Order: sequence, then C-alpha cells, then structure tokens
Amino acid sequence: MWATRKCEPFATSVMEQFLYCYIRQRCSDLRVTIYALNGMSDHVHPVVSLPAVLSPVNFMNEIKGASAHFISHLPEVLSITDCLYW
Repeated sequence: MWATRKCEPFATSVMEQFLYCYIRQRCSDLRVTIYALNGMSDHVHPVVSLPAVLSPVNFMNEIKGASAHFISHLPEVLSITDCLYW
C-alpha cells in the first residue's frame, strides 16, 4: 500500500481508471503478477507477486514514480490540479 503525500484525497473516480490501467501495464512490463488492485482517493492497494529479479523496494519505486509521472501529465489532471505525489 502507498498513500498520496500528506494523505490528501487526490484521485478522482475518472483518474482512478487511468491510474489503475497504467499501473497494470507497468506491472506487466515488469513481469509482475497482479492479484488485486484498488484503493481510495488517497491511497492504492496492490496485491502482487514479484519476479525473483525485482526487489519490493525497486518495485515500489518504479510503480510509484512512473504512475505519479503518468497521472501528473494527463490533460484531464492538469486542468484540475498541480500533480500527484505519493
């Protein structure tokens, strides 16, 4: 699980659709199996299985950084807020 900076409610239901789709794609790229993925407006819960070559720390850094960058550059997001920070 990871939360937004200061646990501020950030993710709208529309944004969550983009966010979860992107996280699933990044996990696929990393050969990570997702068993469940959900959350609330201020945090995300992934249940995953990592390949032996990927440490939990590297997984979290990759997914958190990539998803924050992705969401922060969506036109739908730029019009309503600054950017996402995990």
